Amino acid sequence: MSKTKEPKDYFTRIFKTKEGIVSTWYYEKDHLNLNPFKVIIDYPKDYTSLEEDRKLSNKKIPKTKRRFINPETGKEVSYQRAKALGITK
Repeated sequence: MSKTKEPKDYFTRIFKTKEGIVSTWYYEKDHLNLNPFKVIIDYPKDYTSLEEDRKLSNKKIPKTKRRFINPETGKEVSYQRAKALGITK
């Protein structure tokens, strides 16, 4: 395994969201590269993703009323469409 070398001259930018997610972006000073060479994302302890929230809310409602995520498009689909796509049985 090869390790990436951190440049000596770099600067960071820290972004915080309403949900409490903190992401730290590291950029090189030497190059005019617009992309960071490293990004660290820290989530709060009680953070749940939208997918996990959907799974929890889907447990409480009947199967035909549930919403599913289409893996190809990333959009919500109904039970009938998910069944046709083979996402659910």
